[in-house]
Amino acid sequence: MLKKTTIIVFCLLSVMIVYSQERHEISVSVAGGLSTINYSPNVGQSKDKIGSTIGFGYNYKITNYWSIGSGVEMLISRSEYSMENFSDSYAAYDGEDDFIFHTTVKEYSESQNISYLNIPFVVMFQRPIAGKNSFFASAGFKFGVPVVQRVDVSALFNNYGYYPKWENPIKDNPYFMGFGDFGSENVKGNLEVKTLYLLSVESGMKWILGNKLNLYSGIYCDYGLNNIQKASDKRMIQYNNMEPSEYIHNSVINSSYSTDDNITQALVDVTRIISVGVKLRLALDL
Repeated sequence: MLKKTTIIVFCLLSVMIVYSQERHEISVSVAGGLSTINYSPNVGQSKDKIGSTIGFGYNYKITNYWSIGSGVEMLISRSEYSMENFSDSYAAYDGEDDFIFHTTVKEYSESQNISYLNIPFVVMFQRPIAGKNSFFASAGFKFGVPVVQRVDVSALFNNYGYYPKWENPIKDNPYFMGFGDFGSENVKGNLEVKTLYLLSVESGMKWILGNKLNLYSGIYCDYGLNNIQKASDKRMIQYNNMEPSEYIHNSVINSSYSTDDNITQALVDVTRIISVGVKLRLALDL
């Protein structure tokens, strides 16, 4: 009796494993198109750039039409920023005295590169429309953690300091105090962003390539649901009282400036990740 029961249980488990395996799918994907750090600056101009995504995925088929999936992917988003003839001033401290730091930007450009490690959660629908090939559409959310936050800055600018206690501006020199004409060429700046939340949709065709091997091709859109900008209380060209001649560059995304009315305002109000393009996914049924 025990032997027969063992055989029956073994057979049932074997059937369940085979049946379950038919519902699993693993995949590798690449995508490219517009993948930008999107914002509208209050001063200067921004430009959207091309980016890319590479990922590994897993889908579980609930029915012949519906499945749920997750995985991991690396999203690379880029943008550029530029400005000319810009002035800013703010209170600073040189290690001994308080003063007003003035900077006048003649030319400024900034390239931004942010990479997120994303975890997607999606629901997919597919239906045969051309023989064995199928139409598919998916939607869901993605949660992302920043792994690369890079800014490269090129700039020409002039700095000087005004000391109220002496009623005297110090211009053009001394350079060791950070005053005079300066230039930067592809200098690394500081950029800080928050965790990312994306709404994701995708649609296209599933092509049967062979036994258990499929190719998904389509278009996709990932739209940032949250403002990834961290505090904007820094200055784009910031006085460094430890090494005054080594001024600090902060990204426009994290910076503010003083208006003509002496009001401090963020250079960028809202920053989102937006990615739209073409996606290919090679999948294997298990």
